[in-house]
Amino acid sequence: MEYSLTDAYLRLRHSDQISPAKLARQLRDVGNMQSLLDREPGLFQAVQKPGAHTLARVDAELAWASETNNALLVYEQSAYPPRLREIDCPPPVLAVRGDAGVLTEPQLAIVGSRKCSSYGRRTSFWLGRELADCGLGITSGLAVGVDAAAHQGALSAAGDKGASIAVVATGLDTVYPRQHRPLMESLIEKGAVVSEFPLGTPPRAAHFPQRNRLISGLSQGVLVIEAGLRSGSLITARLAMEQNREVFALPGRIDNALARGCHHLLRNGAKLIEGPADILEELNPELLLKLKNGAANRPLANQSVQNYHGDQRCRKILQSLAQGEMLFEVLQGETGLSPEILQSCLLQLELQGFLHFSGGSAQLCDNACQG
Repeated sequence: MEYSLTDAYLRLRHSDQISPAKLARQLRDVGNMQSLLDREPGLFQAVQKPGAHTLARVDAELAWASETNNALLVYEQSAYPPRLREIDCPPPVLAVRGDAGVLTEPQLAIVGSRKCSSYGRRTSFWLGRELADCGLGITSGLAVGVDAAAHQGALSAAGDKGASIAVVATGLDTVYPRQHRPLMESLIEKGAVVSEFPLGTPPRAAHFPQRNRLISGLSQGVLVIEAGLRSGSLITARLAMEQNREVFALPGRIDNALARGCHHLLRNGAKLIEGPADILEELNPELLLKLKNGAANRPLANQSVQNYHGDQRCRKILQSLAQGEMLFEVLQGETGLSPEILQSCLLQLELQGFLHFSGGSAQLCDNACQG
């Protein structure tokens, strides 16, 4: 039976003859599929004579990969990210939506709490934007909170910069969380979304720690922003250390439970960061020169309403809030925006430092009122 290299990988991925983890480790040991099949007659048979169910799944994935902006990368291809080959359990197959080329470029992972504070969101957005502006890709997990803010910051970088990569714990025909579909589409347009899981894989709790090794594995380093002591972000940091990646952490207030995970990392060798320069001097001194020459490094600060030149819907919100703090429902009536658009605009403006939104109401930041 004739089959391509990608066929062979997909047939084994869907075979009951070997687990994905064992397949990954054996491929890492022998280096390529042909050597593995020569060594393991049972696997050779699984590739030569797959069942009808396996063939149907393989055909579906090959059809998906033939569509625009979709790709399947297998372990021994030159396009496969070389940093992933260094980790303990490299995924045999990677599904990619977007530009697969960005997977080989310098990256920093930014991770943290889903229930982060306003400060955590703004800092994630700021660092994502500034580092992307200097040419460093930003990798995260598409989750709410720190992940989303870091992605959005990178996507807001100037010009053709701002590549951001999301590593997800589902098949790429699924969007999780659902509200991040627009964000996912933006990442496909200006970066990539990656998964090791087959099409049709739903979100499962066990998959999230598994995908964390890819977030750290793709990156030169991992920055943790706001994480509790039992946070999954600490798993990512531990994996980064095991993969010989740099680990950075943002310090926080001692009375903030979300700072305890970061402080734990700092006590155990992570580098304290206060701005983008602290990261670039460790990861890429050439990019640090761009920062020092003014390519980025805008301060983390509240913004003046008069300096806002963005979306007219956002401007309308700022003008309404100049009257004072408003409940979400009142602001919706003032602006005439739908709840979905209003929520999206409020998040964008909060990330950019124009307003605070909590407890169902929004208000301008202190110096935003001064104009």
